[in-house]
Amino acid sequence: ELVTLLKDVTCDSAIVIDKAITLDGNGKKLTSTAARAINVETSGNVVISNLTIKAGERAINIINQPANVTLNKVTATAKNNAVMLATSAENANLTVNDSHLTGLATVNVASANSVVTINDTTIVNVDASAAENYGAITVWTSAENANVTVSGGEIIVADDSRKAYVFPGSA
Repeated sequence: ELVTLLKDVTCDSAIVIDKAITLDGNGKKLTSTAARAINVETSGNVVISNLTIKAGERAINIINQPANVTLNKVTATAKNNAVMLATSAENANLTVNDSHLTGLATVNVASANSVVTINDTTIVNVDASAAENYGAITVWTSAENANVTVSGGEIIVADDSRKAYVFPGSA
């Protein structure tokens, strides 16, 4: 199923994707005042393309299912996570292509057995934590057997934050 945005969207609650879908942002902007802009809650294939997301805590939150999510030309900015793979999304597959992601733990991986492939993407860590223990790519110990591959693109970190960080606790 294809959904195409025809205009910019502002919402105050999370948009829930609970089935296989292709969301063509059509160059439009999604502004969310909710803690999470998009919750992906399906084991189906989800493709999000050509969309700019400005979110509260998380822009794209992958939860509850072993989703297969592909981001193409997505610009996502959030206070904490541009993309979050929650512990409940075990066995998830995330592919990010030609995108621009900004946040504290920008790509946050907490799901076991997940596969994250990032191609030609700029990942920006915004240093907002006094603990200095977040990275542009943060992998929690709960993400046992996770595989994260980065090819091309750029990782930019603020202050003395880390490009990648394996967190000593659980998500």
